[in-house]
Amino acid sequence: MTKRRTARRAPELLDVVLDVVVRFREHRAYGTREKAVRALRRRHPGLAVDEYDALFERHLAILDATVAAVRSYVARVKPISGTGFAEFTDIDPESVLGEVRAAFPDESQESIELFYEWVVYWHYLR
Repeated sequence: MTKRRTARRAPELLDVVLDVVVRFREHRAYGTREKAVRALRRRHPGLAVDEYDALFERHLAILDATVAAVRSYVARVKPISGTGFAEFTDIDPESVLGEVRAAFPDESQESIELFYEWVVYWHYLR
Protein backbone atom coordinates (compact mmCIF):
# COMPACT_ATOMS: atom_id res chain seq x y z
CA MET A 1 0.00 0.00 0.00
CA THR A 2 1.40 3.37 -0.97
CA LYS A 3 0.97 6.48 1.05
CA ARG A 4 -0.80 9.35 -0.57
CA ARG A 5 0.72 12.73 -0.20
CA THR A 6 -1.79 15.36 0.62
CA ALA A 7 -1.06 18.66 -1.02
CA ARG A 8 -0.34 21.37 1.49
CA ARG A 9 -2.19 24.56 0.82
CA ALA A 10 0.13 27.52 0.45
CA PRO A 11 -0.64 30.08 3.13
CA GLU A 12 -2.36 33.23 1.99
CA LEU A 13 -0.03 36.19 1.60
CA LEU A 14 -1.73 38.31 4.28
CA ASP A 15 -1.62 35.40 6.76
CA VAL A 16 2.14 35.23 6.27
CA VAL A 17 2.48 39.02 6.49
CA LEU A 18 0.52 39.05 9.76
CA ASP A 19 2.69 36.33 11.25
CA VAL A 20 6.03 37.82 10.18
CA VAL A 21 5.17 41.42 11.13
CA VAL A 22 3.78 40.41 14.53
CA ARG A 23 6.76 38.18 15.26
CA PHE A 24 9.13 40.98 14.29
CA ARG A 25 7.47 43.86 16.15
CA GLU A 26 5.82 42.22 19.15
CA HIS A 27 8.06 39.22 19.82
CA ARG A 28 11.33 40.71 18.60
CA ALA A 29 11.96 37.76 16.31
CA TYR A 30 14.29 37.83 13.30
CA GLY A 31 16.56 40.50 14.79
CA THR A 32 16.62 42.80 11.76
CA ARG A 33 14.17 44.04 9.16
CA GLU A 34 16.24 42.34 6.48
CA LYS A 35 15.86 38.94 8.15
CA ALA A 36 12.12 39.49 8.60
CA VAL A 37 11.73 40.37 4.93
CA ARG A 38 13.79 37.31 4.02
CA ALA A 39 11.40 35.17 6.10
CA LEU A 40 8.46 36.74 4.28
CA ARG A 41 10.06 35.92 0.92
CA ARG A 42 10.83 32.36 1.99
CA ARG A 43 7.35 31.69 3.37
CA HIS A 44 5.48 33.13 0.41
CA PRO A 45 7.61 33.13 -2.74
CA GLY A 46 6.56 34.69 -6.01
CA LEU A 47 6.85 38.47 -5.65
CA ALA A 48 9.66 40.79 -6.68
CA VAL A 49 12.24 41.50 -3.97
CA ASP A 50 11.27 45.18 -3.68
CA GLU A 51 7.60 44.20 -3.32
CA TYR A 52 8.43 42.25 -0.16
CA ASP A 53 10.21 45.25 1.34
CA ALA A 54 7.27 47.54 0.59
CA LEU A 55 4.73 44.98 1.83
CA PHE A 56 6.61 44.49 5.08
CA GLU A 57 7.12 48.20 5.78
CA ARG A 58 3.53 49.09 4.90
CA HIS A 59 2.04 46.42 7.15
CA LEU A 60 4.46 47.23 9.95
CA ALA A 61 3.12 50.79 9.81
CA ILE A 62 -0.47 49.48 9.80
CA LEU A 63 0.27 47.36 12.88
CA ASP A 64 1.76 50.36 14.68
CA ALA A 65 -1.23 52.52 13.73
CA THR A 66 -3.65 49.84 14.95
CA VAL A 67 -1.84 49.60 18.29
CA ALA A 68 -1.96 53.39 18.65
CA ALA A 69 -5.66 53.49 17.73
CA VAL A 70 -6.60 50.78 20.26
CA ARG A 71 -4.59 52.48 23.01
CA SER A 72 -6.15 55.83 22.16
CA TYR A 73 -9.66 54.36 22.20
CA VAL A 74 -9.12 52.65 25.57
CA ALA A 75 -7.70 55.86 27.06
CA ARG A 76 -10.70 57.99 26.07
CA VAL A 77 -13.61 55.53 26.41
CA LYS A 78 -14.54 53.62 29.53
CA PRO A 79 -15.16 49.88 29.04
CA ILE A 80 -18.83 49.19 28.34
CA SER A 81 -18.95 45.62 29.64
CA GLY A 82 -19.35 46.64 33.29
CA THR A 83 -18.03 43.27 34.47
CA GLY A 84 -14.74 44.54 35.80
CA PHE A 85 -12.90 42.38 33.30
CA ALA A 86 -11.59 43.38 29.90
CA GLU A 87 -13.77 42.02 27.10
CA PHE A 88 -13.36 42.04 23.37
CA THR A 89 -16.61 43.98 23.02
CA ASP A 90 -15.25 46.86 25.13
CA ILE A 91 -13.68 48.29 21.99
CA ASP A 92 -15.70 49.60 19.07
CA PRO A 93 -14.03 48.17 15.96
CA GLU A 94 -15.48 50.85 13.65
CA SER A 95 -13.95 53.62 15.72
CA VAL A 96 -10.52 51.99 15.80
CA LEU A 97 -10.57 50.80 12.20
CA GLY A 98 -11.83 54.20 11.05
CA GLU A 99 -8.79 55.82 12.62
CA VAL A 100 -6.47 53.33 10.91
CA ARG A 101 -8.35 53.69 7.61
CA ALA A 102 -7.89 57.47 7.78
CA ALA A 103 -4.13 57.00 8.15
CA PHE A 104 -3.99 54.57 5.20
CA PRO A 105 -6.70 55.66 2.75
CA ASP A 106 -5.22 53.75 -0.21
CA GLU A 107 -4.94 50.41 1.63
CA SER A 108 -7.38 47.57 1.11
CA GLN A 109 -10.00 46.92 3.78
CA GLU A 110 -8.48 43.47 4.30
CA SER A 111 -5.09 45.00 5.11
CA ILE A 112 -6.66 47.57 7.44
CA GLU A 113 -8.52 44.86 9.37
CA LEU A 114 -5.60 42.41 9.37
CA PHE A 115 -4.15 43.23 12.79
CA TYR A 116 -7.25 44.43 14.64
CA GLU A 117 -8.22 41.27 16.54
CA TRP A 118 -4.64 40.40 17.34
CA VAL A 119 -3.92 43.91 18.66
CA VAL A 120 -7.06 43.93 20.84
CA TYR A 121 -6.01 40.62 22.34
CA TRP A 122 -2.32 41.43 22.80
CA HIS A 123 -2.58 45.05 23.89
CA TYR A 124 -5.90 45.10 25.73
CA LEU A 125 -7.23 41.73 26.82
CA ARG A 126 -4.22 39.89 28.13
